[in-house]
Amino acid sequence: SDGKEYAIKVQYPESKENLDLDDKAFKLLRNTFGGFSNGFNLQDYQKTLSEELLQELDYCREMEMQHEFYRIFSVEADIIIPLSYKKFSSMSCLVMDWQSSMNVDEFLKVATDEQRKVASKLITNFYFTSIFKHGLLHADPNPGNFGFRVVNNRVQLVVYDFGSVIKLEKRQHMDLLSLFKT
Repeated sequence: SDGKEYAIKVQYPESKENLDLDDKAFKLLRNTFGGFSNGFNLQDYQKTLSEELLQELDYCREMEMQHEFYRIFSVEADIIIPLSYKKFSSMSCLVMDWQSSMNVDEFLKVATDEQRKVASKLITNFYFTSIFKHGLLHADPNPGNFGFRVVNNRVQLVVYDFGSVIKLEKRQHMDLLSLFKT
C-alpha cells in the first residue's frame, strides 16, 4: 500500500531437518574415510560446516548483520544494502526493500571498460571497509549475492544475503591488517 517493492526471503519448513540429515551423512562419511585424512581433522571441519549452515538458517541474525552493513554503507552512495524490516521478519522469514540489479554476467555483457573498473573498485571497497575498518566479513561471495546497476551513469553495487557473516575477533582483525602493513 505504500508504493514500495519488497523482497521476501522465506525458509523452507524442512530446512533444519535437511541440515540434520546432511550432518548425519557427513558423520557417516567421516567415520568411513576419516583414516585417510592425514593432517586434516574431518571432525573439526564437520563441526565448522554445521555451525556455519545453522547460522545461515537464523534469519534474525541475518537481519542483524544486514542492518549492521546497512549502517556502515549508508554513507556510500554506490554500495547498496537492502534495508530489512524487523516488524515483518522472523526466524524463517526476512522482509527487506527490493533492490533491483543485474547479475555479474548480465552486467559484464553491457558494461564499458570504465564501468567494469568502477565495479571492481566497489567490490574492493566493500570488502576492505567491512573487514579492515569494521571487522566484518561477508563470507558468501558467490555471484548471486552481488548485483550491479547503472543509475544516472553511475555504477552501483548491490549486496545481498548476510546469512554468512563472520565477526572477526580483535586478534584476527589485527592479523589481517598486518598483512597490508609490510
